[in-house]
Amino acid sequence: MRIFTTRVVGIRRVEAADIEAIVETLVEASADSSEYAYLIPDRDLRMPALKSFYTNLIEDAVLPGRGSVWCTVDHGGAAVWHWSTASPLRAFKDDPCASLYPGFKGRATVLELLLQNREPQSRHVVLTHLGVAPQAQGKGRGSTLLRDRLKILDVAQMPSYLVATNFRSRALYLRFGYVDHGVPIELPTGASLYPMWRDFRPAQAT
Repeated sequence: MRIFTTRVVGIRRVEAADIEAIVETLVEASADSSEYAYLIPDRDLRMPALKSFYTNLIEDAVLPGRGSVWCTVDHGGAAVWHWSTASPLRAFKDDPCASLYPGFKGRATVLELLLQNREPQSRHVVLTHLGVAPQAQGKGRGSTLLRDRLKILDVAQMPSYLVATNFRSRALYLRFGYVDHGVPIELPTGASLYPMWRDFRPAQAT
C-alpha cells in the first residue's frame, strides 16, 4: 500500500513518467463509482478494465487540443480535463479490454447517451475525472487540484462542467462554485449522477 503525507502538496502537469502511478490512483479512487459499477457489475472484472481505460484516457487527454491532466507531486490525486468537443467515454466504450465483458457495449451506449443528452452545448471545459487515492483522501488534495485549475479558467473566462458521482463529491464541487445543472441522471441500477456547471468568476476590480 502506498503511503501519503498528511500535508497538502503541490501540483504539476502530468508527464509520461507519471502515468502509471496516476492510473493506479484513479482506479483506486473510482473502483466503486456508480457509473462503473453499472458498466461492469463484477468488481473483479472491473478493476483491470479501469486500468486499461484510464491509461487510454490520460494518453488521450494529453494530446494537443484534447485536454490536460494534472496531479499532486506525490501522485496521491489527479484531475483529467477535456475540451467539450472531446468524448472521453468513447475511450472506455471502444477499449478492447472492456468490450470483452458480457453486456458491456449495450450499457456503455446507454450511459453515453444519458451523459451526452445532458452536457451543455455552449463552449466550456469538462472535468472528466477528479480522483484521490483512498488513503490520501481528506487531506486537501482534491481541493488543491480544483482550486488551481479553476483560477486559470476564471482568468480565461471559461466555464466548466462535470458529473459528480455521489453526494460527497457533489458537496466538494458546490464549495467551489459549481451548481446543479438540471435534475440528477438516473442510471438503470437506481443510482444517481449529478451534472454540475460553473460559470467563470470575473476578476475582482482593484
